[in-house]
Amino acid sequence: MAEMKKEYLVIAQQACDVDTGHWRNVRQYLEGIGMRYYGTLEAAKAGLEKYIGKWNKEFTYDSNGKRVETTSSGSIGIDLVSDKKLDDRMRVVAWKIRVREVTPWETVEVS
Repeated sequence: MAEMKKEYLVIAQQACDVDTGHWRNVRQYLEGIGMRYYGTLEAAKAGLEKYIGKWNKEFTYDSNGKRVETTSSGSIGIDLVSDKKLDDRMRVVAWKIRVREVTPWETVEVS
C-alpha cells in the first residue's frame, strides 16, 4: 500500500462573498492557479496569515477618500484605485483549513 500524505486546503470568505456563499482558495490567490494545497499545517497557517494580512490591513486614504496601490503584472505596472467601501467589501470575514489524506499518483498507462 502506498504511503498516505496529508494535503491542507485553505479557503477564505470575503465580505463580498457572504451572500453567495463563495469561498476562495488562498494558495491559488497567493501563488497561482496550479497551486491548491499546502503540504503542512504550518505552511497552511502561514499562507492564511499572509492572505488575511493583505485584505484586512488598515489603509490610508487621500482627501478624496481614495487610495492608490501600485502592483505589477509581468513587466506592466498597474495602479489600483480603491476606497474604504470597496476595501471593506474585500475584508476576510471567515476561513477554513481543511485536511485530507491522499496516496501518491500511480501510473497506469504510458505512451
